[in-house]
Amino acid sequence: MELALKILLVLYCVQALVRFAIHFLLPYDKRIRQMERNHAKDHKVIAVYDDVTLAVQILLVACCSRAGRTISVSSPDSSLG
Repeated sequence: MELALKILLVLYCVQALVRFAIHFLLPYDKRIRQMERNHAKDHKVIAVYDDVTLAVQILLVACCSRAGRTISVSSPDSSLG
């Protein structure tokens, strides 16, 4: 269970870093056109992404609770291992 939790956390962090990097790698004009395109689709793309992100966060909290671990973002020495 702990290994699965660590894998999920790593994947979630990698996904966040990739999205952050893409934000700065794309030229401003292309980034704005992409955002306009996403918003023009009745907000379906954004709603689906938000729902999936929320589900992943709930899954991570549930896995942490089941594993008997807590995650603290304010304490630098807290870890899952």
